[in-house]
Amino acid sequence: MKKATLLVGAVAGLFLLAGCQGQSAKEQFIDTYKNQADTKKYNASEFDFKFDDIKIKTDEGSAQAAMIATQLKDISISGDFLTDSKGEDFEFNMNIKAFDQTLPIEMIQADDELYLSGSTYTGAMDLISAFGIPVEVDKAKKDELKTKYIPLTESMLEESGLDEQADVSADDKKLLKELSDGKLNDLFKDYVDAKLKEDDFKKDGDEISHTFTKEELEGFVKYVKENGSKTLKSYVEDNFTFLDEVDKFTLKTTVNTKTDKTKATMHMKQEEVELKFTISLTPKESKEKVKKPNKLDIISEEEASQLFGEAMGSSYGYNDSYDEDDYDLDDSTDNYDLGDYKLSDDEFKEIYDELAKGKDLLTKEDVEEYLDIVESMLTDEQAQQIRDLVK
Repeated sequence: MKKATLLVGAVAGLFLLAGCQGQSAKEQFIDTYKNQADTKKYNASEFDFKFDDIKIKTDEGSAQAAMIATQLKDISISGDFLTDSKGEDFEFNMNIKAFDQTLPIEMIQADDELYLSGSTYTGAMDLISAFGIPVEVDKAKKDELKTKYIPLTESMLEESGLDEQADVSADDKKLLKELSDGKLNDLFKDYVDAKLKEDDFKKDGDEISHTFTKEELEGFVKYVKENGSKTLKSYVEDNFTFLDEVDKFTLKTTVNTKTDKTKATMHMKQEEVELKFTISLTPKESKEKVKKPNKLDIISEEEASQLFGEAMGSSYGYNDSYDEDDYDLDDSTDNYDLGDYKLSDDEFKEIYDELAKGKDLLTKEDVEEYLDIVESMLTDEQAQQIRDLVK
């Protein structure tokens, strides 16, 4: 069973839009995408994601909105991807940075089996600590768990809600085949050649850029529906519905003709929420091969849960009679004091600046309600600075 292959292929299909060779800026732009899609040339890639700006405008609860926006802006994602020549086996590594901690996610698919690295479990321990929850970790057990791999079984996928995404049907396989064969890429090339002008593309040294508008992407979706296969028509209908829901959308895409690196900055607005984020993708040629985890390092979900419980035993009251079904993490955290977590100076400054921008909308009651929630994370001086905004 090829778990998760569809999701990976679908994401890759959005990035790897191939084109024809040529000398104009427009043709070089498309040609760079073609190079990215060449699996004989590139079998690996590096990627990163970051929020550039988040704005949440509300008449009520604006203080809470500013807090949420600041925390989201601190989140970033980076990682790398390695695949075999057939595109069936892969290694996927992703690091999610949030709250001054890094949560690693490592997955390996080999011989139709999908494995999750134990480092994801140990990363969760570090994240728990970041929230001020008192944790006394057994380092030896933690280090042992970090080196293990857990097969993602059907029951685990069902519990996480990923089972429908993981199952690859006959239609899914057909879509993957069309994406890997460049059918969507060909349609993109034809659409750009037919609908976009040469002077729509700007060249600066080795970099060529174009800002796609909402109308242009809607035009591409329409073009696929009119000229693509039934499979691709269904694909764009399912994956581009967000265009109908946003009020504003632009996608500035910059390619490097030497390195084949792509940087895409997306700016969208829907009602009171405005987002701007950047995704970068750099294809790589790697001599590394996808390696199935050593049999000695593969443990069951139950064994992983037991190791997790033993590592956290001093904090969660673990004992030899530990039973995962009887253990409720939500209940166990009810009595923890989260007041130990304090905002850094930079975090406070970002929050304060956001509140200051909308201070005319704030009342003393708004501020006090907000402080009731977050005051434990502030110093007395910081709390007073916020109160002074509505003097």
